[in-house]
Amino acid sequence: MCKAIQEMYDDGVKDGIQKGKIELLKEQIQRKLKKEKTPTQIAEELEESVEVIEKIIKEMQ
Repeated sequence: MCKAIQEMYDDGVKDGIQKGKIELLKEQIQRKLKKEKTPTQIAEELEESVEVIEKIIKEMQ
């Protein structure tokens, strides 16, 4: 039983970390958009794919 609880905890921690990374990425994208950077420029600077950047930009609108 303890192993199952530990796995649930670990999954929750991973989810929290992932959500934190996405929020940070959104903040970075927002700042770069204010500087009138293109999604391609943002992707290069943040070392992400253009598709990921464009998806996040679309979600933020």
